[in-house]
Amino acid sequence: MQIYSQLAPLALGGAHGSAVAMGFFDGIHIGHRAVINGAVEWAKAHGAAPAVFTFRLPTENKMKGKRLLSTEDKHALIASLGVEHYLCPDFEEIKAMTPEQFVLGIIRDCNARALFCGENFTFGAKAAGTPELLRKLYLKINMPIPVQFLLYQTDEWLELLRDSGSYASAIEKKGTVLYGETSEG
Repeated sequence: MQIYSQLAPLALGGAHGSAVAMGFFDGIHIGHRAVINGAVEWAKAHGAAPAVFTFRLPTENKMKGKRLLSTEDKHALIASLGVEHYLCPDFEEIKAMTPEQFVLGIIRDCNARALFCGENFTFGAKAAGTPELLRKLYLKINMPIPVQFLLYQTDEWLELLRDSGSYASAIEKKGTVLYGETSEG
């Protein structure tokens, strides 16, 4: 797994782009795994590169998030899920971005074709971005490449994963929640 510690344009996945799971992923619990597995499975099906976008907390952390895993353990767990690219800038580098800047930055910098997040995902300055805002932002984006936004409702996915026994079976039962695709420009 390639690890990137700064925001910069990357040609992840070449012409096929990447599928990016977004989140803090503090403990890599089953809900986190469902989001990450969504990106990995989508990437496999579309010839894209599976990626995770997260961030590093400041050393003097005053945020609500805590470190549940060491950095090394977190990397190992995420790599074991099939992720090829791990983007983890310092929180200070992204905290002032508007939700729009954050989403467009991931699409451009990660060469993203699909974005995945859980139902409680927040992004952008002061955590102003929510999955609902992500849906609204999608309608505003005029990108020259097709970009899909997929959102997994974590509680529903946990039940489906528990009942069906596998991610693939859960998709067959529920499908993905697809909020749209930009057209070729």
